[in-house]
Amino acid sequence: MVLQALAFYVFGFVVMTSGAMVVVSRNPVYSVLFLILAFFNAAAESSLTCASSNRPRSSQSNRPQSSRLSIPRPRGVHDIKPRSSE
Repeated sequence: MVLQALAFYVFGFVVMTSGAMVVVSRNPVYSVLFLILAFFNAAAESSLTCASSNRPRSSQSNRPQSSRLSIPRPRGVHDIKPRSSE
């Protein structure tokens, strides 16, 4: 558990540092390289936190089988059914 916390903070530090270097760097090539580094570290940090919890990685297991969409829709105002007035 301590190793996971240490890895989380190291990945977070690298993401924050490379994100700052994207903005500060004057050379656009270096900015893109720092951006790629930030994306890979964010993906590693996300997979580390998702692997440490007991929840599924995607919401596919919570969807009904009749759904044809591969991406779950967010609930909007039109999805809420009005109360029946009795």
